[in-house]
Amino acid sequence: MASVEINDHGFFKRLKQIGENAKALDGKKQKLTEKDLFPNSWMIKNTNTSTWKEFVDESPWDGRFIDESKSQERNKYVAENTHFSDWNAMFKKANTDYLSRQIFKR
Repeated sequence: MASVEINDHGFFKRLKQIGENAKALDGKKQKLTEKDLFPNSWMIKNTNTSTWKEFVDESPWDGRFIDESKSQERNKYVAENTHFSDWNAMFKKANTDYLSRQIFKR
């Protein structure tokens, strides 16, 4: 039988790094900022604005974006200015993408 040499091109090293990144996140409570969850690249891809600040500044009310008394307005604004149906969908996707960025970072 002929032998075949397989070159993993760093695959296992990278896989180990991904595992270590995931382990570092496991059970860890983190205080995240808007910049962590909504980096400019994420905002450009998922909204009609380029930055979180621009997104909030263009919202139709004053005050904090997460103000629960404004949930209907917020959901309408999100639906009209993003690829999401409401704030919860947007926030969930931002969280998922944040975790992916952390796990797959080099």
